[in-house]
Amino acid sequence: MDANLERQGEEKLRLRMLPDIFPSMFIGLSKRNDKEMDSKATMNQRCAVKKQMAPNAREVISHIALNNIENVKSPITRRYGAKTSTSTTEIQTIDASNNLPVMFPSDKQEALRMLALKPATKKPVACGFSEKSNPEIDEIDLPDVFNHLAVVEYVQDLYTFYKQQQHVGRPTDYMDKQPHINPKMRAILVDWITDVHFRYNLLPETLYLTIYIIDRYLSLDGVKRLQLVGMCSLLIACKYEELRAPRVNDLMDIAFNKYTREEILGMEKTILNKLEWYLTVPTAYMFLVRFVKVAKADQELEHMIYFLAELGLMQYDLIKYCPSIVAASAVYTACCTLGKSRLWTNALERHTSFSEPQLLECARVLVKAHWTAPGSNLKVVYNKYMLQQFGGVARYPPAMSLIEA
Repeated sequence: MDANLERQGEEKLRLRMLPDIFPSMFIGLSKRNDKEMDSKATMNQRCAVKKQMAPNAREVISHIALNNIENVKSPITRRYGAKTSTSTTEIQTIDASNNLPVMFPSDKQEALRMLALKPATKKPVACGFSEKSNPEIDEIDLPDVFNHLAVVEYVQDLYTFYKQQQHVGRPTDYMDKQPHINPKMRAILVDWITDVHFRYNLLPETLYLTIYIIDRYLSLDGVKRLQLVGMCSLLIACKYEELRAPRVNDLMDIAFNKYTREEILGMEKTILNKLEWYLTVPTAYMFLVRFVKVAKADQELEHMIYFLAELGLMQYDLIKYCPSIVAASAVYTACCTLGKSRLWTNALERHTSFSEPQLLECARVLVKAHWTAPGSNLKVVYNKYMLQQFGGVARYPPAMSLIEA
């Protein structure tokens, strides 16, 4: 009788349906188990097929080297310059297949010399951009020629695409449509989110994407519980940008259990449906990273640029400007604040597509925000950039010459 019960239990387990969620994942797991059970003869047969497909031994070595990269200690993120570590043997194998020395040039002339050694390869057409067999690399990208994560061959096309896409799905002036909120309430919410973002040590991309989600949702729907929208926008941005997003319980604790778990998850679903899950947008931070590099900013200037840009997140008046002009204005205002000899170079004008007079109106908003920050009740950004780790750049007097002009 016990044997019959065991047999019936096995039959029930065998008839159990696979879950509907992520069916491809379960199929992939089953395929992986089948591969692990292959015999040595099957592996030899696969190697023979590979040799037939790639008769060139040098190409086979290159594929093996690329497929065997291990020991990755830090994840690849969207931020330029993310580092991965591989074994020395693998790096030498990859570089040997390209006949290139194993080094990363920091000198301009050395980068040019090494770039000449690299054979011109025909690149496939992607994303509607024209094919480039010998791409022209800008001077500021020469030190990153062999940093594959910097994609110097495509970076100009990428930012051309970003400048086009920044106008798609932009937030609009929504305060007239919101009877329950005003610009002051929005500034309080952004100040609170900046505080949470800094305490949790989240990525800068997360902060800028959070503010975009808030403004975009407020442009589409009326809101009464603004803090709930801010919490859910932060949760969505963390899930999109971070490796380890804060849990719902953490957000509930931050808000002193003002909202239940069901309310948070329900609002999260509502926001995503309103935005049609469109989250891959060029925020101001994407342009800031590029413009800081073009400006050849030292650490002090870089901190000042990000300080002014974060102050700009609280200013509702800047919502009418596209992200690229806000980022360019932050660079220009920072140069004026620190008294740089050349405020707006030809390289900055070429890469930003804005001249100095086009930035004045937006820059004045940033200067006023800097001027009122010390006496304001919303001082999270100001106190943050008074810290030594950010060079204490908030202590500099604002560039009042821009307002006087």
